[in-house]
Amino acid sequence: MKITSLISRTIAPRFFKWAGMDVFGYWRWLETTEQWSPPQRQAWRLKRLGDLLEHCWDQVPFYREYWSDHGITIRRPRALEELAAFPTVSRELFRQQGERMQAANLKAIPHKNVATGGTTGTPLRYQQDLAVHALRYAFAWYWWSSLGYRFGDNVCSLTGGSLLPVSIPLRARLRRWLSRYHGVSCLSMNSAVAQATHALIRRYQPSIIYGYPSMIAEFCAQMRTGDEVFGSLKAVVTTAEMLLPHYRRKIESTLGVPVFDNYGCNDGGVLSLECSRHRGLHYNDLESVIDVESPDEAGVGRCVITNLWNRSMPFVRYENGDLLALDKAPCPCGRAYPLIQCVEGRTGDILRFPNGRSLGPPGLTLLFKELPIDAWQVVQTGPAALEIRLKAKEKLSPEKETRIRQIIHRHLNLEVAIDLQYQEQLATTFRGKLRPVFVAFSEGLPDSSATPEN
Repeated sequence: MKITSLISRTIAPRFFKWAGMDVFGYWRWLETTEQWSPPQRQAWRLKRLGDLLEHCWDQVPFYREYWSDHGITIRRPRALEELAAFPTVSRELFRQQGERMQAANLKAIPHKNVATGGTTGTPLRYQQDLAVHALRYAFAWYWWSSLGYRFGDNVCSLTGGSLLPVSIPLRARLRRWLSRYHGVSCLSMNSAVAQATHALIRRYQPSIIYGYPSMIAEFCAQMRTGDEVFGSLKAVVTTAEMLLPHYRRKIESTLGVPVFDNYGCNDGGVLSLECSRHRGLHYNDLESVIDVESPDEAGVGRCVITNLWNRSMPFVRYENGDLLALDKAPCPCGRAYPLIQCVEGRTGDILRFPNGRSLGPPGLTLLFKELPIDAWQVVQTGPAALEIRLKAKEKLSPEKETRIRQIIHRHLNLEVAIDLQYQEQLATTFRGKLRPVFVAFSEGLPDSSATPEN
């Protein structure tokens, strides 16, 4: 056993609890609750829902007024199905209401400020209870343990990281060290990033690679199949965008381990992962109630989330902008957690450039995470040309516009023509879904008005 792994396993439970996140306590709780019978789970969820609705009525001005306007008189529900009578809250409405979404007793609730980059193209800022944060960590690591992972194992993280050098707080650095995460920034993939990733895997011998499927597949395209450096791997866990079939095939054939998809929505509060049957994604029904609004013939509809834990800024019947379908049948694996059958919409093209570099959709979300905009879209209109389309109440300052261009040029190491536009409406799919990143040129001829078809 590596000494660093032993240190992590010894110190991490105390550190996380000291930081206000009893991750390992929740991990033990998840192990216990998975043995509950279905009636026990439903009874717990119903009580938790009643507590949440009363909290919203007493402490959150928006919900009290919004529900009253829709004829809702608060009372403890007798069944989870009664939640369907409550009106939905769109991401746009949630953003507009801002502080009125916060609980009046916010200061008494341990929480953190969070901003989502918006994988659906619409960023959001909100408060998240530390308990929710801890539960999410616990569920992920609990699930990873069924893939061969043991806490303290090294993890290779191929995600966005920081776009520009920043000072990382000591507490965050310590948390990352204890979690044994070793990251490579994957806003773009090229031979240098691929070699850095290979060197990281050789050095730390991780059991898990975690990251964007498009970028992991791009990494694999530059690697040799069967490389002994990958011998420590137990699994690959993908996140932030759709795991397309050709991504899965390329990753599994190159790295020689199974791929497990992961769908998460930090705003709202959903985390789900595949099991070895790969029939769908198991979600933590003890964290959130998920409904599907206006499903089509295939059962695909708008995802509506009620988080049973977040009290600082509650999400009740919240539409996160994703489309999904639920599977009512239990998974043959026997796990207690229900299945999301499929998720649609979190996909986009990989933007490739003449110097061999590429940009992936999830990494681009980091560009817009902290900007005062309502929605964004990045469209490649030529081999070295981009349109950045923004929907915003006011134009960004010249300094912020310059920063966007500088970040893209830095990561591509290429002079790219960037046309930054402000538009009232952005191109959508036939389902009305905003696709944040896509290519809109053919044979060198730009077509900046193109609308993606899927």
